[in-house]
Amino acid sequence: GYVNGVKVLGGGGLTCATSEMAAKGGTGVEIILDNLHVREEGMNPYELMLSESQERMLLAVNPEGLSKVLGVLEKYEIPYSIIGKVTDSGKLIVKFKDEIVASIPPKYLAEAPTIKRKAKKPLNLEKLWRIKKPKEPKNFSEILYKLVSTPNIACKEWVYQQYDHEVGVRTILKPGDSDAAVLRITETGKAIAVKADCNSRHSYLDPFNGGAGALAEASRNVVCVGAEPLAYTDCCNFGNPEKPEIFWQFKRGVEGLAYMSRKLGIPCVGGNVSFYNEDSESKIAVKPSLVVVILGLIENLDWITTMNLKNSGDQIVIVGKTYPELGGSEYYHEIHGLTGGKPPKADGNREKATLQTVMEAIRKGLVTAAHDCSKGGLAVALALMAIKGKLGVKVDLSKIPTSKPIRMDELLFSESHSRIILTTPTKEATKQILKIANKKGAPANLVGEVTDDDNFTLTFDGRKIVECSVTQMERFWKETIPKALEVG
Repeated sequence: GYVNGVKVLGGGGLTCATSEMAAKGGTGVEIILDNLHVREEGMNPYELMLSESQERMLLAVNPEGLSKVLGVLEKYEIPYSIIGKVTDSGKLIVKFKDEIVASIPPKYLAEAPTIKRKAKKPLNLEKLWRIKKPKEPKNFSEILYKLVSTPNIACKEWVYQQYDHEVGVRTILKPGDSDAAVLRITETGKAIAVKADCNSRHSYLDPFNGGAGALAEASRNVVCVGAEPLAYTDCCNFGNPEKPEIFWQFKRGVEGLAYMSRKLGIPCVGGNVSFYNEDSESKIAVKPSLVVVILGLIENLDWITTMNLKNSGDQIVIVGKTYPELGGSEYYHEIHGLTGGKPPKADGNREKATLQTVMEAIRKGLVTAAHDCSKGGLAVALALMAIKGKLGVKVDLSKIPTSKPIRMDELLFSESHSRIILTTPTKEATKQILKIANKKGAPANLVGEVTDDDNFTLTFDGRKIVECSVTQMERFWKETIPKALEVG
């Protein structure tokens, strides 16, 4: 309780951090640059104030607790400097070698006028949205085998093995184990969940729903492991903002993030924007990439939930409604070679209802496994749960809550938001979850059961639509990345 303010030193270094903290607090600040610990000698005030060296934080500490704060820093061998103090001067005063080298009201730096750039919707978007739907394939089993082996969906274990994810000896759910990583908060009986999400195809086709959807998906992921979403940071990557079409993408993407943030009550506590990401010769920009990194809190370790199927006989429940939304999907891109169509709409009210339903169900001990539907849609989500659990499934697709009319490929592979698949241990648990969902306003239904075999079977009114081997799906899922990198 001794730290009254804290800010990361990012763009603009000490200049931005000190001016923004002072401006927001309505105070002045006096900085003595001679006290700053540096990596090399001879740096001038300009360099010291604008340096963007990484892994630095600026703290405003109550003098009564200074010794205790410094004790913590010394315990963890973190270098520090006491570089100044908060004042009532209303100015940012910077001193170097006993001279005042800068004196300015901090609000002049922190509250600079916003640059108003021209924003123009890209001319090709309407054409992309209106692409003709491809012909439905006849063999959905082969399609599913292909989808679980695509780079976006395939097992990333080879990547995770390249670093030590056990640093700190507090990892509970490791990378790839479930929808989010879970780390123990030592000596508290609590844990944190962390997840990063982005879908650049969705953001390219509709930056608003791409940004809103990234936050929605990240929220679902931490909820699926038993956490309540607390806050997030963003990383927005775009081309040249001086081009009206690029700036429109950025503007709409940030508006989408803000919309979902307000709807879910999850604050954005930091982030960065990276512009001018384009090829130096062709000037072709990257697809708009709105990355969300979210933090969730698990108050009780008993709430921690994984995605792998647990027991034969467990019932399978889906929360959320499936819409015909294949625009920007993995299915369109990998199976039909298409980048187009309208991407899924991110609806804050629907998302909130689903999140609240699943959080309550997990806290009441009604859930044995949870996994959100995203890339690849419902069929892929179920397949990954089966692969992880090494158990079969039998699901009646006619029981999935849907928007009518809907094609079979849309039902299987649509990437509609606000959907989470749960398994429950008993009929009574299922009944309670459906009751909770009804109370929260989330569509939900019992759609199938877990089986003690290798069969992954999806039917529709008794007709087999998908019939795959879980073992075969696992083989395809695991071999893609090592093969691509020519490993093993």
